[in-house]
Amino acid sequence: MELTKPASQRLRIGIIFVVTAVAALLPERAARAELHSRNPHDIMAGYLQNFPAYVEWPTNTFAGPEEPWRIGILGLNPFGELLENNLRGQTVRGRPLEIWHAAKLSDLPPCEIIFIAGDDAHEIKKIFQELGRRPVLTVSEHDDFLTLGGMIQLRGRDPVQILIDLDHVHAADLNVPGKLLEVASEVIENGRLRTIRK
Repeated sequence: MELTKPASQRLRIGIIFVVTAVAALLPERAARAELHSRNPHDIMAGYLQNFPAYVEWPTNTFAGPEEPWRIGILGLNPFGELLENNLRGQTVRGRPLEIWHAAKLSDLPPCEIIFIAGDDAHEIKKIFQELGRRPVLTVSEHDDFLTLGGMIQLRGRDPVQILIDLDHVHAADLNVPGKLLEVASEVIENGRLRTIRK
Protein backbone atom coordinates (compact mmCIF):
# COMPACT_ATOMS: atom_id res chain seq x y z
CA MET A 1 0.00 0.00 0.00
CA GLU A 2 1.36 3.42 -1.00
CA LEU A 3 1.77 5.90 1.83
CA THR A 4 0.31 9.37 1.34
CA LYS A 5 3.02 11.81 0.24
CA PRO A 6 3.71 14.82 2.49
CA ALA A 7 2.01 18.05 1.43
CA SER A 8 5.30 19.69 0.45
CA GLN A 9 6.17 16.76 -1.82
CA ARG A 10 2.70 16.77 -3.41
CA LEU A 11 3.08 20.50 -4.07
CA ARG A 12 6.47 19.95 -5.74
CA ILE A 13 5.01 17.20 -7.93
CA GLY A 14 2.11 19.44 -8.89
CA ILE A 15 4.42 22.31 -9.84
CA ILE A 16 6.62 19.97 -11.89
CA PHE A 17 3.55 18.69 -13.76
CA VAL A 18 2.27 22.17 -14.58
CA VAL A 19 5.69 23.42 -15.74
CA THR A 20 6.14 20.33 -17.93
CA ALA A 21 2.65 20.69 -19.38
CA VAL A 22 3.11 24.37 -20.17
CA ALA A 23 6.46 23.66 -21.79
CA ALA A 24 4.79 21.11 -24.05
CA LEU A 25 2.43 23.79 -25.38
CA LEU A 26 4.95 26.59 -25.75
CA PRO A 27 7.25 26.89 -28.76
CA GLU A 28 10.65 25.34 -28.04
CA ARG A 29 12.70 28.52 -28.35
CA ALA A 30 10.32 30.51 -26.13
CA ALA A 31 9.55 27.88 -23.50
CA ARG A 32 12.68 28.23 -21.39
CA ALA A 33 12.54 32.03 -21.16
CA GLU A 34 8.77 32.27 -20.70
CA LEU A 35 8.44 29.66 -17.98
CA HIS A 36 10.87 31.65 -15.84
CA SER A 37 9.33 35.01 -16.66
CA ARG A 38 7.86 37.21 -13.95
CA ASN A 39 5.38 38.60 -16.48
CA PRO A 40 2.37 36.27 -16.87
CA HIS A 41 1.60 37.84 -20.24
CA ASP A 42 4.75 36.21 -21.62
CA ILE A 43 3.27 32.78 -20.89
CA MET A 44 -0.21 33.84 -22.07
CA ALA A 45 1.36 34.92 -25.36
CA GLY A 46 2.94 31.47 -25.65
CA TYR A 47 -0.45 29.84 -25.21
CA LEU A 48 -2.11 32.14 -27.73
CA GLN A 49 0.39 31.38 -30.46
CA ASN A 50 0.05 27.65 -29.87
CA PHE A 51 -3.74 27.30 -29.63
CA PRO A 52 -3.95 26.73 -33.43
CA ALA A 53 -1.98 23.52 -32.91
CA TYR A 54 -4.22 22.26 -30.08
CA VAL A 55 -7.72 23.37 -31.07
CA GLU A 56 -9.73 22.03 -34.02
CA TRP A 57 -11.64 24.37 -36.36
CA PRO A 58 -14.22 23.36 -38.99
CA THR A 59 -12.71 22.06 -42.23
CA ASN A 60 -14.14 25.00 -44.21
CA THR A 61 -12.54 27.67 -41.97
CA PHE A 62 -9.96 28.73 -44.57
CA ALA A 63 -10.60 29.78 -48.14
CA GLY A 64 -7.29 28.33 -49.34
CA PRO A 65 -4.14 26.47 -48.27
CA GLU A 66 -2.04 29.64 -47.99
CA GLU A 67 -4.45 31.59 -45.80
CA PRO A 68 -2.88 32.45 -42.42
CA TRP A 69 -4.07 31.96 -38.88
CA ARG A 70 -5.24 35.33 -37.60
CA ILE A 71 -5.04 36.18 -33.91
CA GLY A 72 -6.89 39.34 -32.97
CA ILE A 73 -6.09 41.38 -29.87
CA LEU A 74 -9.21 43.35 -29.02
CA GLY A 75 -8.66 46.32 -26.73
CA LEU A 76 -5.45 47.49 -25.07
CA ASN A 77 -2.67 45.09 -26.05
CA PRO A 78 -1.08 43.58 -22.91
CA PHE A 79 1.61 41.70 -24.87
CA GLY A 80 3.57 44.56 -26.37
CA GLU A 81 5.65 43.30 -29.31
CA LEU A 82 6.13 39.83 -27.83
CA LEU A 83 3.63 38.02 -30.07
CA GLU A 84 4.89 39.62 -33.27
CA ASN A 85 8.51 38.88 -32.35
CA ASN A 86 7.78 35.24 -31.49
CA LEU A 87 5.62 34.63 -34.58
CA ARG A 88 8.06 36.02 -37.13
CA GLY A 89 8.66 33.22 -39.64
CA GLN A 90 6.63 30.67 -37.64
CA THR A 91 3.95 28.37 -39.08
CA VAL A 92 1.34 26.12 -37.45
CA ARG A 93 -0.07 23.21 -39.45
CA GLY A 94 1.62 24.68 -42.49
CA ARG A 95 0.03 28.12 -42.14
CA PRO A 96 1.73 31.37 -41.07
CA LEU A 97 0.36 33.35 -38.14
CA GLU A 98 -0.70 36.99 -38.16
CA ILE A 99 -1.44 39.32 -35.25
CA TRP A 100 -4.07 42.05 -35.56
CA HIS A 101 -4.90 44.79 -33.06
CA ALA A 102 -8.14 46.77 -32.85
CA ALA A 103 -10.29 48.68 -30.40
CA LYS A 104 -13.54 47.36 -31.91
CA LEU A 105 -14.52 43.96 -33.29
CA SER A 106 -15.66 45.57 -36.54
CA ASP A 107 -12.09 46.79 -37.13
CA LEU A 108 -10.63 43.27 -37.05
CA PRO A 109 -10.46 41.01 -40.12
CA PRO A 110 -12.00 37.54 -39.71
CA CYS A 111 -9.88 35.87 -36.98
CA GLU A 112 -9.62 32.31 -35.75
CA ILE A 113 -8.63 33.49 -32.25
CA ILE A 114 -9.56 36.71 -30.45
CA PHE A 115 -7.99 37.75 -27.17
CA ILE A 116 -10.36 40.17 -25.44
CA ALA A 117 -8.54 42.63 -23.19
CA GLY A 118 -10.27 44.89 -20.69
CA ASP A 119 -12.60 44.36 -17.75
CA ASP A 120 -15.93 45.77 -18.95
CA ALA A 121 -18.39 42.85 -18.69
CA HIS A 122 -21.04 44.71 -20.69
CA GLU A 123 -18.61 45.27 -23.59
CA ILE A 124 -17.52 41.63 -23.51
CA LYS A 125 -21.15 40.48 -23.76
CA LYS A 126 -21.64 42.80 -26.74
CA ILE A 127 -18.63 41.22 -28.45
CA PHE A 128 -20.13 37.75 -27.99
CA GLN A 129 -23.44 38.95 -29.44
CA GLU A 130 -21.62 40.29 -32.49
CA LEU A 131 -19.62 37.08 -32.92
CA GLY A 132 -22.70 34.89 -32.62
CA ARG A 133 -21.81 31.27 -33.36
CA ARG A 134 -18.87 32.00 -35.64
CA PRO A 135 -15.97 29.53 -35.20
CA VAL A 136 -13.77 31.96 -33.28
CA LEU A 137 -11.84 30.88 -30.20
CA THR A 138 -12.35 33.58 -27.56
CA VAL A 139 -9.68 34.05 -24.90
CA SER A 140 -9.28 36.53 -22.04
CA GLU A 141 -7.93 37.00 -18.56
CA HIS A 142 -11.17 38.62 -17.34
CA ASP A 143 -12.20 37.06 -13.99
CA ASP A 144 -15.74 36.16 -15.16
CA PHE A 145 -14.92 35.42 -18.79
CA LEU A 146 -16.43 31.93 -18.91
CA THR A 147 -19.56 33.05 -17.08
CA LEU A 148 -19.99 35.86 -19.61
CA GLY A 149 -19.79 33.40 -22.51
CA GLY A 150 -16.06 33.06 -23.21
CA MET A 151 -14.24 29.86 -24.13
CA ILE A 152 -10.79 30.02 -22.53
CA GLN A 153 -9.78 32.08 -19.51
CA LEU A 154 -6.11 32.53 -18.65
CA ARG A 155 -5.79 33.18 -14.94
CA GLY A 156 -3.14 34.10 -12.43
CA ARG A 157 0.60 33.83 -12.57
CA ASP A 158 3.33 31.41 -11.59
CA PRO A 159 1.84 29.31 -13.12
CA VAL A 160 -0.76 30.76 -15.47
CA GLN A 161 -3.85 28.55 -15.35
CA ILE A 162 -6.13 27.59 -18.23
CA LEU A 163 -9.90 27.42 -17.65
CA ILE A 164 -12.02 26.04 -20.51
CA ASP A 165 -15.78 26.08 -21.11
CA LEU A 166 -16.37 23.25 -23.58
CA ASP A 167 -20.05 24.16 -23.92
CA HIS A 168 -19.10 27.54 -25.42
CA VAL A 169 -16.36 25.91 -27.51
CA HIS A 170 -18.71 23.32 -29.01
CA ALA A 171 -21.45 25.91 -29.63
CA ALA A 172 -19.05 27.62 -32.05
CA ASP A 173 -18.31 24.32 -33.83
CA LEU A 174 -14.80 24.12 -32.36
CA ASN A 175 -13.20 21.22 -30.54
CA VAL A 176 -10.54 21.01 -27.83
CA PRO A 177 -8.71 17.64 -27.87
CA GLY A 178 -7.38 15.91 -24.79
CA LYS A 179 -3.85 17.33 -24.85
CA LEU A 180 -5.04 20.85 -24.04
CA LEU A 181 -7.60 19.58 -21.52
CA GLU A 182 -4.81 17.78 -19.66
CA VAL A 183 -3.17 21.09 -18.72
CA ALA A 184 -6.43 22.88 -17.83
CA SER A 185 -7.11 23.84 -14.21
CA GLU A 186 -10.87 23.78 -14.73
CA VAL A 187 -13.06 22.35 -17.49
CA ILE A 188 -16.78 23.02 -17.74
CA GLU A 189 -18.85 20.58 -19.78
CA ASN A 190 -22.64 20.20 -19.93
CA GLY A 191 -22.91 23.04 -17.44
CA ARG A 192 -20.84 21.24 -14.82
CA LEU A 193 -17.31 21.65 -13.56
CA ARG A 194 -15.68 18.46 -14.80
CA THR A 195 -12.05 18.88 -13.87
CA ILE A 196 -10.13 20.89 -11.31
CA ARG A 197 -6.32 20.89 -11.30
CA LYS A 198 -4.68 23.00 -8.59
